Amino acid sequence: MAKAVYEKTVQQLQDGWVKGPFTSSELDKKYAREQTRAVDDFSEFLINASVTATEKLQLFGLDEVVNTARPLVLMEEPLKEGIKQALSCLMDAKPRKVSAWSGRLPILLFTDGACEDDGQCVTHGATLYDPENGTALMFGDYVPANWTEKWRAEGKKQLICQAKLFPIIVAKNTWRELLYGRALLWFIDNNSSLAAVIRSYSPVLENYEMLVINARMDVELQALHVYSRVPSKSNLSDDPSRLQFSELEAKGFKRCSPFYDLTRR
Repeated sequence: MAKAVYEKTVQQLQDGWVKGPFTSSELDKKYAREQTRAVDDFSEFLINASVTATEKLQLFGLDEVVNTARPLVLMEEPLKEGIKQALSCLMDAKPRKVSAWSGRLPILLFTDGACEDDGQCVTHGATLYDPENGTALMFGDYVPANWTEKWRAEGKKQLICQAKLFPIIVAKNTWRELLYGRALLWFIDNNSSLAAVIRSYSPVLENYEMLVINARMDVELQALHVYSRVPSKSNLSDDPSRLQFSELEAKGFKRCSPFYDLTRR
């Protein structure tokens, strides 16, 4: 590899594409002034964080909150509530326990959501399969009105990202006793929702509210979560999220009622 890079560099030098080589004195003259960068990552995508630094505070989310909270800027109530919930979650968080691999097979969970009729019909669903004992569960339902009304508050009609995030927190709430302390493989077919739950951050306030609840549940469950992309056609929760259950029932999945009380316990 080093030889190939060297030969390519020499060729580009001969073709006049690059300048150099420079002596150390020439470089000292060119870069004589001292340059200091207090924060070396102004990118939302954390490009600089992928190399060199092994321990580094990622300040993007905090910078955005601080910028929003500048004097003379009126913070909307949803944003203030989201910040309060995030701080409360941090203060109440217990030590995270990471156990050695127990050898137990992970539980598989598929989640999905659907948004039709310009956001007037929003449904969601999830499936769970535990290969350890053969437990196979599912649920599907309309998203409660108190949630969809908040999502549509500013005239939004496309609520698919919210519909995809919602069943994740409902599944953790509904099946918490089964999930506690286990390794969990989550499958999601929406890139935006997948990125938000992995980063535990979203600039969209409606999403951020759910992510704060999700973070609190992760602390309570003490489980190991791995989130992955699944093609829509391979998503077991596609049917339940559209309130269609017969095919999975025929395969042995038992339908249960989702538990929506997401308040602190």
